[in-house]
Amino acid sequence: MSPDYIHRLRYIEAWADSGTIQMRSGIIFQENYEDWLVLKGAHNITLSTGHSLTPKEMILRLVTAHNPGHPYTPGCNKAVFDQLCENFNLHRTTEEAFINNNGAFLRDICRSNDFSGIESLDWFPDRDHTALVEHLRSIQDKRAFRNPLFLPVYLLRLHRKIVESYRHEVDESLLKIENRIGYAVPGLLYYRPVTEQLLSKSAERCGLQDDVRRLHASNTELGGLSMEAKYGRELGAFLKKTSVELNEWNILHGAKTFAKASEGLYHDIHLATNLYYTMEAQIAVLKERVSSHINLSFSIIAQEENKLSRDVAHNSKRDSAAMKTIALVTLLFLPPTFVATLFGMSMFDWNGEKPGTDPLSSYFWIYWVIAAPLTFAVWFVWRIWWRMEEKKYMAELQKPT
Repeated sequence: MSPDYIHRLRYIEAWADSGTIQMRSGIIFQENYEDWLVLKGAHNITLSTGHSLTPKEMILRLVTAHNPGHPYTPGCNKAVFDQLCENFNLHRTTEEAFINNNGAFLRDICRSNDFSGIESLDWFPDRDHTALVEHLRSIQDKRAFRNPLFLPVYLLRLHRKIVESYRHEVDESLLKIENRIGYAVPGLLYYRPVTEQLLSKSAERCGLQDDVRRLHASNTELGGLSMEAKYGRELGAFLKKTSVELNEWNILHGAKTFAKASEGLYHDIHLATNLYYTMEAQIAVLKERVSSHINLSFSIIAQEENKLSRDVAHNSKRDSAAMKTIALVTLLFLPPTFVATLFGMSMFDWNGEKPGTDPLSSYFWIYWVIAAPLTFAVWFVWRIWWRMEEKKYMAELQKPT
């Protein structure tokens, strides 16, 4: 950040000159910050009459600040913020209303016979500041700037636009998941059955766990959207109440002159508030859809796992029958095979020339000396291998899915 301006403070100002309303906007630099507050030096405004404008004669004076840090902190240091509050004559609770992360509504209404304009302070990202400047310049009848509800109504509409855009993104993401898992298409007034092509996409459901994670993320996002929609609805009700108070207390300068503008602002408040009501209903439906899809996804996963388990059980049963057959054949032929092999060894001489000669060789003990340790060694190696496989299997079971 360049050191020659204060925390990206920007300003928008409007004033009357010879019956027309003029506007200017820019960045507040460190070197002339004090001059800007009192409209001196480089920020001096000289009217066509030769008179230098004073801050009290301004119709609109708006300061915005881009805050790249924590969202619930002012976009400038404490000293600058206090000086702005003092020069803008803001209420002592303004700072708390700005940094309260639960949302807070604040209005400070005062009577004044010579009331001619409004001053306000807000925290805006760069893109919103640019959009606000373009909006203010596009207004044909700039006398609406004198209405204290002008900027709050703009912020209400901007908030609803941002929340609605976010809700639309969540809705589109949810619709893609529905198409991916083969769910019915929602939001239509006529029946559209799910095609068999969608229902048979079991091969594409390998990424279903990712869809479930995305659905849970959407559920969290919808929780935040629900809070924002409720906040916007309550803000609309607050502005409607404030509008009634303004009309009752008759603090608007030239009520007849600005009656048309006031009616338009009240209409904008009423429309935005009603749209927040419908948005809350849409968010509630989205939450139901997300819950339904999560249940459906778990059901699909369970069905796939059950099918896999059934196939494994069928194959295991078939393998078990084959192993039983092999084991039975082995039990039948192994003893005779062992006897035939044993007596067929050269250790036995059944054709001895001398009668009464022992057919068993005196070296028969060598067979047992070699066969017994070898049998034990084979059994020991198998046992070690079996233990290793068992530990590996238990480790696979304990891994998180």
